Amino acid sequence: MTRKRSPTSKFSTILTSLMKEKKITVREAANIAGVAKSTIDNWRSGAMPEDFLAVKKLAKALLAILQMKYQKIIKKTVLIKILKI
Repeated sequence: MTRKRSPTSKFSTILTSLMKEKKITVREAANIAGVAKSTIDNWRSGAMPEDFLAVKKLAKALLAILQMKYQKIIKKTVLIKILKI
């Protein structure tokens, strides 16, 4: 379910950016959120979501991916500091 489209919605910009950065396909995002691929496409095109549970599921998954990325960076940074000692 989607609401009115806004070509420059902040939600669509952030969603598209995070999906690109995390290399998540529309199909993967749809599976995570429990919605159709067309719903993700609509969100990315500016439609505002009505199913906030789906948005929450997707946000949690993206957050988990971000946390894993930063944990790897932190571990690498700590290792480099230890090796310099």
